Amino acid sequence: MQLTKEEQKVVEFDDRCQMVASHLWYGKSVTMTEQQLRRYGVKPQDVIVSLSTWLRFEEAEACWEAERDGAYCGEGYHEARTYIVYCTKQADKYVFRAKVKA
Repeated sequence: MQLTKEEQKVVEFDDRCQMVASHLWYGKSVTMTEQQLRRYGVKPQDVIVSLSTWLRFEEAEACWEAERDGAYCGEGYHEARTYIVYCTKQADKYVFRAKVKA
């Protein structure tokens, strides 16, 4: 099945957010230019929402790996965490960062 150009942009954007969420998970920042946002047809708010979602998956995977290796994350571990993804604009670039607020 062939994707339309718009559908392909959505897939590429989601793939990129999935890849960079791990950078946020490890405390790094992610930069996207205005040109990249236009290419994907998204606004900074869309990036924040997508990165927040992928951060939850990063946490779930880390907890699964810990449990697999004999550690226990505890009941309610996932529900107790709140991810704050935020963005600052520097010239034509948007810098995304994340904090975990317990």
